Amino acid sequence: MPTARFLSCCCIAVLAFAATVATKARGSTFEDTLESEGLGTFLAALQASGIAVKAKHAWTILAPTDAAFAARLNASLGMSSADLLKPENKDTLKQVLSYHIIPSGSFQISELENCQQLPTRLKDAPPLTARVSVTKAKVFAASGGSQQRKALRLLFQGAANSARVLKPDIEAGNSVVHIVDDVLLLRGVGRGALLQYYPSFESVLTGAKLNTMMAAFQASGITLSPEQRYTILAPTDAAFAARLRKSMGMQPGDLLAPANADRLHKILSYHILPRGNLLSSNLKDGQKVRTNLQGAAPLTVQRSCNSITFQGAAGKAHVTAADVRAGRDIVVHVVDDVLLPAT
Repeated sequence: MPTARFLSCCCIAVLAFAATVATKARGSTFEDTLESEGLGTFLAALQASGIAVKAKHAWTILAPTDAAFAARLNASLGMSSADLLKPENKDTLKQVLSYHIIPSGSFQISELENCQQLPTRLKDAPPLTARVSVTKAKVFAASGGSQQRKALRLLFQGAANSARVLKPDIEAGNSVVHIVDDVLLLRGVGRGALLQYYPSFESVLTGAKLNTMMAAFQASGITLSPEQRYTILAPTDAAFAARLRKSMGMQPGDLLAPANADRLHKILSYHILPRGNLLSSNLKDGQKVRTNLQGAAPLTVQRSCNSITFQGAAGKAHVTAADVRAGRDIVVHVVDDVLLPAT
């Protein structure tokens, strides 16, 4: 009997120890998990920001690698990781980190759907978009053979850039961490970045360096009614140069000449949508949108996930920067081509 009792006590002790080990393997604390994964910059950033990930939180957290922080901060903000942690940069730090926290649940990659919209902890920020795809990987067996296995590939698209998941599904308390290869930035964060809001349409064109569009509007004499809300498709300078050369055999300067005033007026009117502020989040695939060009057929919206294209009579233009506000009454979508109306 003493021997049996001793063995029973040993088994209980072993099971208790195993349970403790298993709990630690799942990440005893969020900080421990980040430290064990070598995410020193992300951990230091969270501590400096004052954002606390508590045990009760069931969040999905995108954690950039140390190398990702160094590269993105240098390229977009002109600073080092240490600079971002300084007290004078705390507001920027909190914005950046909050954009990497999805508070609606702790999602493993197998639970996410392609094109799923994921609001972040950053209030009023555009949601992240999950891009899920299936890839095939060759797996080698110990015996020397190999076989193809399917694997999920996950990318998170933000307002200004994307981040690919390098290591998914790391449990940290009740939260799940995905290690990613880039730091997601909001539009307007970074050197020369296009802001989300400008006081006027002219200031949008200046900020986005849309010089041809600015000159065209000034030459056209088109005025926008202060009593009406508009959505305006604004082609880049490169788009103007390429389309005018290819389709009309002219340079942007030629279009601004008095002899082409009627043609210029028609082209610009075809890029003005007079029925309110059409934000990208409200545009649907197949939607028809009327332009300011009288007698012209409406444009057709083509949407695939968060990629938006406007189809016109003779071509299409893809949105490269959406939802730039110009004051209260105008929304601008920067596009990569010039839409030409039917002749």
